[in-house]
Amino acid sequence: MSSRIRLTTLVVAMALTVAAGAQTNPVENPVVVTVNGDPIRAAEVNLVAQQVAAAASQRGGQPDQQAVFDESVSQLIQTRLLAQEARRQEVTVPEGSVDKVMQQIEQQVGGREALETSLGQMGMSYAEMRSSVEETELTMAFVEQKIRPGITVTDEEAATFYKENPQYVTTPEQVHARHILIKTGDGVDEGDARARAEQALALAVEGEDFAELAKKLSEGPSGPQGGDLGFFSANQLVPPFSEAAFALEPGQISDVVQTRFGYHVIKVEEKRSGGVQPLGEINDDLKRALTEQKMAAEIHTLTKSLEAKATIVPAAAPAQPGT
Repeated sequence: MSSRIRLTTLVVAMALTVAAGAQTNPVENPVVVTVNGDPIRAAEVNLVAQQVAAAASQRGGQPDQQAVFDESVSQLIQTRLLAQEARRQEVTVPEGSVDKVMQQIEQQVGGREALETSLGQMGMSYAEMRSSVEETELTMAFVEQKIRPGITVTDEEAATFYKENPQYVTTPEQVHARHILIKTGDGVDEGDARARAEQALALAVEGEDFAELAKKLSEGPSGPQGGDLGFFSANQLVPPFSEAAFALEPGQISDVVQTRFGYHVIKVEEKRSGGVQPLGEINDDLKRALTEQKMAAEIHTLTKSLEAKATIVPAAAPAQPGT
C-alpha cells in the first residue's frame, strides 16, 4: 500500500461509514489510547476499522475483529505521531485543503446536516471529524514536504529492478472487446433470454453497428457505452467469456456465450500480445513505484523511531470495533 493511500485511510473510511449509516441511538466515544497526551477515541478507531475490514475482505480473508481493531489503532497511532512531528517541524496544511475534503464528505453523505446527525449517532462531533481530517492532511503535507524531497531513484536502480523482477514488467495478452448481455436469473425466462441473444447475434452478423446494438439491447452496465469493456486479460473476466473472447480475431463476433450473468454476444475490437515491456516505455513508472516504496520504508522507520520515544497509554478497557 502506498504511503498516500495508507495516510488517507481515515478520511476514506469516514466517507464510507457515514454514507452507509450510523447506529440508531447515540453512543459514547471513550478514549482508546493517548499518544503523548493526545487522545484517540473509539469513533475514530471504528471508522478506520471499517476500511481495514473491507481491505481484508477484498484480499479474500475473513476479518478477525481483534486483528482489525489492533491494525486500526496502530494506523491511528502512526498518523498521530507523524502529525505531532509535523507540528514540531512547523509544517502547515495547504490553504483550503481541509475545507475541500470536508465538502467532499458532506456531498457524499447528503449535506452538512446529514453528516452532523450521523456523526452524533457515532459519538463524534463535526469539529472532531474536521480535526481528524486536518490531522490527516497535515500528515500528508509532512510526507510531501519533508520526506519526498529526500527520496531519489536513479535510472540505474530502475534498470536493476527491471532486470531482477521480470514478473512485474511482463504483461499478459489482452483483448479489447464489446458485448451485448441479455441477463438471466430470478424471474427471467431462460428460453426467451436465449432467443433475444440469438436475435442480437443475427443482427450483428448481418452487419448492424455492434456498438449501437449494444446501446439498444444490452442489459449490462456497459450497454450505454456501446458494450465497451476496454482491454482485459484472460483472468479478469469469467472463464466462459474470456475463452470465447480470446478465441476471436479483431472484427470477429462470437456465438452466444452463456455465463452466470446471462447470455453474451461478443465482438473483439483489438488484441495486444503479452510480453516483457521495454524498459524505455516504463522507466518513469518504475521510478515512481520505487519512490513510493522508498517513501513507505522511510515513513515506517520514522514512525517506529517516534513510537519508541513516545508515551502511548492504552485505556483500561479499550472499546472494540462495532461496540
